[in-house]
Amino acid sequence: MQADQCVAHRGYRHLYPENTLLGHQQAVAAGALFVETDIQMSADGIPVLYHDMEMIRLSGCQQSLEEVDAKELKTFSVHEPERFGERFREEKVATLEAFAQWLATVPAVTAYIEIKPECRQRFGLNAVSQILNQLRQVFPQIVIISFDVDAVGLARHLGAPRVGVVLNSWEMLQAAVLRQIQPDVIFCDQYLVPADAPLTEYATPFVIYEVSDLPTAQYWIKRGAYQIETYNIGAMLGQGD
Repeated sequence: MQADQCVAHRGYRHLYPENTLLGHQQAVAAGALFVETDIQMSADGIPVLYHDMEMIRLSGCQQSLEEVDAKELKTFSVHEPERFGERFREEKVATLEAFAQWLATVPAVTAYIEIKPECRQRFGLNAVSQILNQLRQVFPQIVIISFDVDAVGLARHLGAPRVGVVLNSWEMLQAAVLRQIQPDVIFCDQYLVPADAPLTEYATPFVIYEVSDLPTAQYWIKRGAYQIETYNIGAMLGQGD
């Protein structure tokens, strides 16, 4: 696989805790040119790299992001205790601001920034605006994506240079809102794609996720996918198992 055909899903998640600066740095060290990260908001509306609202899986604590402000969040680790035990205990929750600062140091890398639906549900338009403001210094390197088509539309309206929609069903491709947004890319779970769907007949390129092995990745590229998204970027690029 070529590096520009692969997206490191939540960083190098196979070997490192997801959505951490360490995981993204190691993905790039393994050869990734594209990474993807999830954005949630702290209790006081600061964007952070995090997937779940509940913190038990990633941080091992019985709290919710909506209960913790950004200052306190900086003291929480993202070590995925069920997968890694205490090995990554010192890896802290990263702010989107810190991620943008790192991204600026690797100008060849593009980041797909996934706005979780809870962000707009909790903070409305301000959430999308806040996220874009944190990323303006690296606009040429980012693509805003989300399951929340309203958030994607807002991002487009507010000046995001590139946007993408994550499908929750194949039928969603026919939605009028997609024609209005005109996304630059479409993310789709491999299991949602019909067996006879001609990916190359769509004007918008597809990123297919979650792909865990090289033969499956090659299959989707041959079917016309623009990129595949994987937790194991090293294996896709010949750098690991």
